[in-house]
Amino acid sequence: MKKDGKKTINQLEDETKNCSLDNQSLNEKNEVKEKKEVEEINKDCENIDDIGQIVDEDIFRKKLKRSKELVNKDKSPQKKLWSFIFFVLNVVIVAIILLGMLEGDNYTPLDKIPFNYWWIFASIMAFVVMVLIDQVRFWLLIKKSTKMKRPFLAYKVGAVGKYYDAITPLSTGGQPFQAYYLTTRGIKASHAVSIPIAKYIAQQLVFSVLSIIILILAFTEYKHLLPDGFGTDWVLLACWIGFICNFVLVALVILLSIGTFGKKFVLGILKFLNKIKLIKNYDATYEKLLNIVEEYQRTVKFFVKSPFLLIATILFSVAYLVIQYSIPYFIYCAFCGTPSTEVWVQMLIVSLMIDLAASFIPLPGGSGVAELSFTAMFAGLFLGASFWALLFWRLLTYYGYVIQGFLLLVYDAAWGNKKNKKHLAYLKEHDEYYKNVNEINDVLLNDEKENSNLDASVEQTEEISIHEQTEELLQDEKGNEDIEQNSKNIDANN
Repeated sequence: MKKDGKKTINQLEDETKNCSLDNQSLNEKNEVKEKKEVEEINKDCENIDDIGQIVDEDIFRKKLKRSKELVNKDKSPQKKLWSFIFFVLNVVIVAIILLGMLEGDNYTPLDKIPFNYWWIFASIMAFVVMVLIDQVRFWLLIKKSTKMKRPFLAYKVGAVGKYYDAITPLSTGGQPFQAYYLTTRGIKASHAVSIPIAKYIAQQLVFSVLSIIILILAFTEYKHLLPDGFGTDWVLLACWIGFICNFVLVALVILLSIGTFGKKFVLGILKFLNKIKLIKNYDATYEKLLNIVEEYQRTVKFFVKSPFLLIATILFSVAYLVIQYSIPYFIYCAFCGTPSTEVWVQMLIVSLMIDLAASFIPLPGGSGVAELSFTAMFAGLFLGASFWALLFWRLLTYYGYVIQGFLLLVYDAAWGNKKNKKHLAYLKEHDEYYKNVNEINDVLLNDEKENSNLDASVEQTEEISIHEQTEELLQDEKGNEDIEQNSKNIDANN
């Protein structure tokens, strides 16, 4: 019996050893599996060609919520009032300048100016080509990031972006609305945020390089083409200020796009601003700026992995700016004279200077400065046609975008949004990603309802507490009145 007992104990010990060995081998196998899975995920992440192909749900919800908040701010009564005030101020400034030109030598009745209809048509076509170039840039970015060909969406995104840039100070409203607009049209949040940033980075890089080249030419080889006068000196001063502001902005974008340096740079600036007490909420500001840095870095990585797209976007941006700055030349040929290469170079240089001079003015579209700069720099060329040249130039480079964007928003309100609902409903039925989007939207709505219910309950408790306090005060007053009455009765009896 003892031997049997010893055997069973030994057997149990052997079994436990075997079990522990099996568990160890199983754990090792699981660890190997996990390592392989992690390596595969890392490889997949390295081979990502789309903008933000892998999106964390929490980050997605934050971005979607932030886009909604930005657009809701734009739709708020206070924001609409300020937009209306800026628009009226814009119109008043332009009207004052134009009325002033009517009384001077810059005005000649239109029927007395022998203008060329073909060059007027060329000016209008230049505006159309600029719109198409903007559409192609967004079409390329949308196609690359989503694998979908949506040319009409690309056109609308560019048009509404230009509209909100035109009606907001310092052109700050275009990108947030474009990001929101893309999400409402079934584009993933990561793509919707990165597409406008990608277009903006390419445009600003081209604009900065072109500014440097043209300013060097303007003050060296083509210095004799610059007009003289007191107004010109002020335009040149404003031009240099605008150039410095844009150069600093582009340099900041490049710095933010460099790996960990961008985050350290932001952290250093925030710490300095926090020390001198210029930041109220350090943590919230840091998180917000860190998200911006990550978005810029993601966009730069996307461009690095797509060199063809980067080159195409840059070339289209060059074409866009050259055509934009050639519109005054087309107008000059329509109203004043024969085509000339020297005049085209002069107008290209001066048009870019006007754009730089108006770029840092907080009014929408640089109103006032753009018109005054145009008059100061081109009065010697257009002479009596300056009034009509300014009016037509401003229509093609500013008010045309406002009219186009407004008509598109009217179209969306009447028909476009209804069609979009059907499109989104189809996507939510046939695409797993958009099912998740629907769930996230439901979560966001539930959060908003819970917050509103919480606010309502807080208001109710506050009302109840106030009511209870008033009742206690009334009771105290009654008690005081009773005490006074009793004291009076006692005095009367005495």
